[in-house]
Amino acid sequence: MLHCEPGRQFSYIEHPGATYYPNHAELSCRVTYTLEPFGECTKLTLLNDEWSEGHPGYQKTVDVWPMLLSDMKTYAETGKTLNLGW
Repeated sequence: MLHCEPGRQFSYIEHPGATYYPNHAELSCRVTYTLEPFGECTKLTLLNDEWSEGHPGYQKTVDVWPMLLSDMKTYAETGKTLNLGW
């Protein structure tokens, strides 16, 4: 964990799993979630940056983050997760 401000912001360094990538310790990126008031709602901003060269997850995030964010929204609104088939 890099930073935690309850109710506002959370950031951490992500590494791919050692089971899948022997050089996992060399591969990293930063993930930051920020919550802020937006009218009568709350806006969630996701920033996924500082990718190390050759990180295998970089291209996958194009497909995965929208699904995960949709699932988070569904859970926040209904208390249930989406069945993403994983």
